Amino acid sequence: MIRVSTADPAFNQAWRNASCSLPVIGLERPRQYELRWREAYRCRTSSDAEAWPHKFYVFDCDEDYTWFMLRWS
Repeated sequence: MIRVSTADPAFNQAWRNASCSLPVIGLERPRQYELRWREAYRCRTSSDAEAWPHKFYVFDCDEDYTWFMLRWS
């Protein structure tokens, strides 16, 4: 399991690139978009109150994180 923050510059760049490639569909709500994000990139967000203003993403499988970083960074 890998937990990474958007405060990390390398992950932040990959996160921005991935976000641009997954557009919002019609009148999709933020919750629906986040669900599609989790399904597409096989990760979830951490619910830490201390995380604000940065979000933490948790990749349960190391290979998913490696794939994400190789593809989007």
